Amino acid sequence: MGQMKYIRLRDEGFVIFEQHIQHSDMLEMLAKTRADVRSAGFVSGFFEEGYEPKCNGESVSLGISSRADDSDALNRRMNGYV
Repeated sequence: MGQMKYIRLRDEGFVIFEQHIQHSDMLEMLAKTRADVRSAGFVSGFFEEGYEPKCNGESVSLGISSRADDSDALNRRMNGYV
């Protein structure tokens, strides 16, 4: 599926969405504020069989970067470990 974008919310986990949507627009659609965001960036390998998603980069529109633990946290969520 290629690269997608994500927002990691402080209390609600990850929101994964298509690249053509701005991070700031997605945040507005979710009725959340920048204060609700733990990290944001890009995720590659999402939905690709046999590949663990990797989070990286930053959201320019939010001014927030990915965090070192995002990839592990996303993989734990996807495998049912919250």
